[in-house]
Formats: sequence, structure tokens, C-alpha cells
Amino acid sequence: KRVPKYVFMGVDELQFGMRFLAETDQGPVPVEITEVEDDHVDVDGNHMKAGKNLIFNVEVVAIRESTQLELAHGHVHGENDHEHD
Repeated sequence: KRVPKYVFMGVDELQFGMRFLAETDQGPVPVEITEVEDDHVDVDGNHMKAGKNLIFNVEVVAIRESTQLELAHGHVHGENDHEHD
């Protein structure tokens, strides 16, 4: 996303790769500078691992049958259950 350079007021020297928290209407979002020009800065809000291959080593420690409520809702309910809108 392209933003005006003035939103980084107080930062002496903006450089490629610098990371900031951007305040949005949905809360803070980490962004990384991808380009710095005279009047604007391009930032990327994708996660640092976006587009990378990730490998997880896991161990399955238990398996259980689904409850009727989980089957009806189409997803797992945790130990403390949850509410639906």
C-alpha cells in the first residue's frame, strides 16, 4: 500500500525493510517498508512468512468422536464451548 511520507513523522531516515505497526480501524497491523520515494512510502502488510513453505512437526495426542452439536455446526467446539451469533 502506498502511504504519504508524512505519516512517518518523527522517523529520521526511512529505509527498505524497516517494520512498523500501522494503526487501522481493525487495530494495529505490522507493515514492512518495500520502497521509499520523495513523497510516499510503499508498505507491505503481509505476514513475514507469507509465500514461504512452512514445515511443522506435530504429535497427535488424542482423537475423539465429534459431538452432535459440532456436526451440526460444521466445526470443533473447544473445552469451554462457545456461542454463535
